[in-house]
Formats: sequence, C-alpha cells, structure tokens
Amino acid sequence: MSDVSHSVDFSPYFSDEDRELPTSPNDDIHSIERKNLLSLCTLSIKSLIDVSLKVGRHLDNPEFPPLLDVLVSLELLLRHGLKGKRMILGRRKEPWDVIEAFGKIACDEELNQSIRSCRSLPNVRTNAGRGRAWLRIVLIKKQLSSDFLKIINYRDTFLSEFYENYAALMHEDSSIIGGLLVGLNVIDFNIPMKDIKVDNQAMVINLSMYFKDENMVQCNVSGDSNREKSEYDAILDQKCYLEELNGNLKSNIATLTKKLDASSQLIAQISSNLTVALAKCQHEKDENEKLLTKISDLKHEYQQTLTKYELDLAAERKSTNDIKLRLEEASTSAHKAMENEKELRHLAEKKSRDILQVKEENELSLKAAWQNIHEKDDTINALRQQLGDVKQLLIEWQNKGLNCLNKSDLNLLESAQKQCIEKDDVIRDLRLTKELNKSEIAKFRKLSENSNLRVHQIEQQCSSLKSELSLQLEQKKDMQARLIAFQKENETLRNNLQKLNEDNSKTSELERKYDELQKKYQERELAMIEMGEHLSQAHIKASDYKEVSKTFSESVWVNDKSISECQQCKKPFSVSRRKHHCRHCGGVFCGSCSDNSMPLPSSAKPVRVCDTCYTFLLTRYNASTKRE
Repeated sequence: MSDVSHSVDFSPYFSDEDRELPTSPNDDIHSIERKNLLSLCTLSIKSLIDVSLKVGRHLDNPEFPPLLDVLVSLELLLRHGLKGKRMILGRRKEPWDVIEAFGKIACDEELNQSIRSCRSLPNVRTNAGRGRAWLRIVLIKKQLSSDFLKIINYRDTFLSEFYENYAALMHEDSSIIGGLLVGLNVIDFNIPMKDIKVDNQAMVINLSMYFKDENMVQCNVSGDSNREKSEYDAILDQKCYLEELNGNLKSNIATLTKKLDASSQLIAQISSNLTVALAKCQHEKDENEKLLTKISDLKHEYQQTLTKYELDLAAERKSTNDIKLRLEEASTSAHKAMENEKELRHLAEKKSRDILQVKEENELSLKAAWQNIHEKDDTINALRQQLGDVKQLLIEWQNKGLNCLNKSDLNLLESAQKQCIEKDDVIRDLRLTKELNKSEIAKFRKLSENSNLRVHQIEQQCSSLKSELSLQLEQKKDMQARLIAFQKENETLRNNLQKLNEDNSKTSELERKYDELQKKYQERELAMIEMGEHLSQAHIKASDYKEVSKTFSESVWVNDKSISECQQCKKPFSVSRRKHHCRHCGGVFCGSCSDNSMPLPSSAKPVRVCDTCYTFLLTRYNASTKRE
C-alpha cells in the first residue's frame, strides 16, 4: 500500500464552495464525520511538523503538499456544521463570515489587522477566498493557534449563531486541534500573498503519505521494542529541541546583529542630530533674544508714538471743533448780514425807483412849465409889441390933435387903454407865475440833488456791503481751506494710527512667534532628553541582547547518560531522584533544583528551568518591566 498514491475527495460529505454540509438527523453520522475530521487535522498537522523538521523550518512554497493538506483540513473543520441559508435567495454562510463577526466583537487589534489585510488583497474577491487567505496570513504571523482557541472559547455564546450543535467546533475535542496548532509556531512560513489566487481552490487531500506498511502495523511490539521506542522518542525530542534552539539562536543572533547595527547607526544619527539640534537651538535662542530686544524697543517706540499721536489727535480735534464753531458762527452772521443787506438793497432800490419816478414827473412838469413860460413869453412879447404899436398910434394921434378926434375914436382909445391895462395885468400875472415856476423849478432841482445824494449814499453803502461780503466770502474760503487742511492732517494721523495698529499686530505676531519658538525649544529639549533616555535604553537592551546571545551560545544540551549526579547540588541520581533537563542551559538537574518554570523564546508556554537560570531570567524580566 505504500507504493500506491491515494487521492481522496471529501465531496460526499464536505463539498467546496457550491455545496453545503449534510444536515442528517442521525447523530452517529455526525459523530463519525467529526471524528474523521479531527483525526485528519491532527494527522496533517503532525506530518507537516515532521516534514518541516526534516526539510527545514523555513517554508516559502505555497504549493507544499503537507501545508495544503493542513489548510484544506482546517477549512473543512471550519465548514463543518455551518448553518444553511435563512432565505431561498440569501447568501450561503462561509467561515469568513464567522471570522469577520468575531473580529467585531473581540476588539483584538492583531486579528482585525489580519482581517483588513485579507480585504485589501487584489486577487481575492469571494468570501471563501478571504477565509483561505486569512488562514495563510495568521499562519505566517504565528497567531493561528491563539486565534483558533479564542474563537472556540466562545462556542456557547458566539458560535451557536453560526454552527449547528453537531459541528466539530461546538465540541470540546476541537481544543486538541488548538493545542496541536501551537507546534506550528516552530515553523517559519514565508508564503507570498500578493499574487495568491485561492478563490477556486480544490478541497482535495492526498492521503497516500499517511498510509504505513502492513507488516509494521500488524507486528507485535515486545519490551525491547518499547525501550527502543522510548529511546528513539527521547532522541527525537532532543533533536527537535536542538533544532529549535539552533534556529532560535540563529534568528536571535541575526536579529541582535541587525538591532546592534541599527542601534549603532541610530546612535550615530542621533548624535549628529543632537549636535545639529543643539546648534539650531543655540541659534534660535540667540534669535529669540534679538527678537525680544527688538520687540521691547518696538513696544517702547510704539507707546511713545501712541501717546504723541493721541495728544496730537486731541489737540487737532479741539482745534477742529473750535474752527467748526467759528465757521458756523461766521456763516450764521454772514447769512444774517446778507439777508439784512438784501432787505436794505431792496428798500434802496424801491426808494430809488420812487425818486426816479418823482424825478421823471418833475422833469415832465418842468418841461410843461417851461413850455408854458415860453408860450407866455411869446404872448407877452406879442402884447408888448401890440402895446408899443398902440402907444405909437396914441402918440401919433395926440400929435395930430386931440380936437379933431371923434367920440368913436375916444371910445376906441379907452378900450385900447383898458386892453393895455388888462394886458399889463396879464403880463404881471404871467411874470408872477413865471417867478413861481422858477421857484418850483429850484425846489425840484434841490429835491433832485438831494435824491441824487441819497442814491449816491445808497450806492456807496451797497459797494461797502459788497466789499464786506467779498471779504466774508474770502474768509469763508480760507476757513474751508483750513478745514480741508485739518481734514488731511486728520487723515494722515488716522493713517499713522492705522500703521501703529499694524505695528502692534506685527509685534503681537512676533510675540506669538517667540512663544512658539520657545515652545519648540522646550519640546526639542524634552525630545533631546527622551532621545538620551532612548539611547541609554538602547545601550541597556544591546547589553541584554549580548547577554542573551552569550547565554544561548553557551547553552548545550547535555547527554543525560553521561551525567550521574545533579550539576547543582551534586547529589547522585536514583530511582527516586530522577534526571531533568533545564530548557534554558541544557544541563541535567534533580527535581528540587529544577522545579521552577519560566517562558522562553523557544516555547509558547512556561517550561522547566534550573534555579540559576530562573534567577537570571527573573532579574532580566524585572529589569525589562522596570524600563517599560
């Protein structure tokens, strides 16, 4: 049977993505399925550990057959007993749903980080593929055993929502698988996950490597074979321990050398950074002092200029207020004077109009009077001429003789005399009227002269008022010009005040920058102190790593056959006093000298150590906790 390669497909009971697990009511079938699954998982895990110890603890082939068998068996274990669809059109549950839901309630950062990394894989698109990718990621991180045990510990509260009662994870036998998975932490898995494609992986296990020879199975084991088997097991244990110890030593030495190189580089970089930071801090300190002096000077100048400008502003405001009051008073007085002048001018114009009208009437009357006088003079001259003619006639008549005159002629003479007398009276009257007209003309001339004088006086008053008004207008223009000049000065003062405010804001910004620089300086001082502490811790850790590497290099697994007494108390071994190996130094001690247990890098659980190693590990552990 060893020459035949058997490839078994679990399709009758456990199909791949398109089929679900059977839900038969018979409990015997489910118990058989559960036992087969658990035995298959244990067999595949043990075979992977054995093959890795023969081939090497570093596995980087994703198609390694024992590794694929372990992953398929674990997936079948996680699929066993999953509940079916709740609705006809609903999505079938996958192990990924269980893992994702547990990550939400567990609040485990490492588990959630592995779940997020599974989601971010570009070539994995189904939930079944994400579950297979999660198994590989936690196997690489050496967290498969811890996460598996965390999940099955919630079988009563959490897993009952996803699995049936007959599922393998719902029974306590699944804890055995969690314990076996601890052994996989010895192997270093370097599986590339970037281009992995696990969506359509075939769930097939090759069982040919697990079959043994019939003769070996059917042979009877005697007492000698039992002894040989026990010796063989002890040799295998020692071999496993030595390989594990050598692997841990190599990895620890490599990591320690890397850490030492990194710490030396870090120390050099930190020292250079410290020198640069000290120089920068000193430079910033000097700049801060200069800025402080500048800020104090600016503050002093600002206070002086502010007080000066405030005083100037107060004086200018007072002067502008006085000028405004004066201008208002002058404008009101000028307005009143202009109104009075307008009224006087109106009255003078009215009087001048009346005087001109009277003058025109007087001139018209004078013209009429002169015309009458001329007419009367003409009549007087005509009458005088007639009188002269009459007198001549009388004289002529007298000369000729009075005796020869008739009564008619006498009558004519008497009538002529009477007419002469009347005409003389008329002439007398006309002369009187002429004299009266002359006196009236003189009066009218005097009145016209007086009116002309008054008009002249009124014109003089108007010219004086006009000059005063022009002077007041010039004063008003001067006042307005002064007001504009004061407004310009006020604007300049406001601009200066605005500049002072800007200078004040700049000084406040400089103060804020100074505070920020001071804070940065303090933070850098604290950072320098922390860097010094980290340097000291790095030196301490380097010394610890050197001590650990030294202890690991000095530790040798002693053959118990060559030792007949305890290496500490020197008591001989017997049936009651058995031999025990210290898992740290490899020496052989009695039970009383090696009854202590401490966790080591090569084991997940605490193991047996001797008293000296226990005190050494305990002091180192206490020192590391104090540093933390």
